[in-house]
Amino acid sequence: MNWVHLIEFDVACKAAGVETPAPIVRGQQIRDLANEHAKSVPGGLLSLSDHDVTHTLEAFALRNHSGSGRNIGLDAGVEEFMSRLSREIREETIPLLEDIVKELQPRFDEATAPLAAAAKFGITAQTTSDHVIDMVNEKAANAWRAVPAAWAAVAPIATLRRKMSKLFAVAPYIGEHDEQGTNYSVCFAAGDNWSADAGYLIDGKKGQHTDWLAIARDGFRLNTPSEVEEKHATRRRTKYAASVAS
Repeated sequence: MNWVHLIEFDVACKAAGVETPAPIVRGQQIRDLANEHAKSVPGGLLSLSDHDVTHTLEAFALRNHSGSGRNIGLDAGVEEFMSRLSREIREETIPLLEDIVKELQPRFDEATAPLAAAAKFGITAQTTSDHVIDMVNEKAANAWRAVPAAWAAVAPIATLRRKMSKLFAVAPYIGEHDEQGTNYSVCFAAGDNWSADAGYLIDGKKGQHTDWLAIARDGFRLNTPSEVEEKHATRRRTKYAASVAS
């Protein structure tokens, strides 16, 4: 697990207004302590107590220990420590992800409500101000004007959900369906209004280019990793049944 991505996930949690999982918070604290210890060098030898002399000798010996052409002392120890810490953070955080998504679901519903309202007037990502004027419908115009603010409200929640998959390798899995990236529309769809390929995207671009107004036509839901897993499984079963029937 990449530590930079872990920090980004922490930032994304704060931006989305949810509490960063405790294993991540504590893991970063431990990582900082370990790095600080690795950089510190024992000093002030004359001020050491008799008891501390032995520990200081061991610290010097550990930092200077090397062999076989590579460092097998503190640097190697820190590297192994960080690797194990990273694995432990991941293992303890994954079971918490479902609850994080569930906590965000009411706010996601509220944030996407204006998008659902706009879709009812036939407003799409390609709709322009000229199109809205031609509608001669004040309610449609108000719905269209509300779209940018809705996008802004949805963005931090959607970003956190995407980073969740990237960092912890939970559904939808990165690059599972396309080497060029992952279509995250399945994370935000209430029903079958999602695609693993090029659908429900703006200009066919993946990543953060979800076409929210296309999804809106059939309803929104912020799906947990297990729910996304089930959506993919259901679609695979349906395709298999169709192929057998044909």
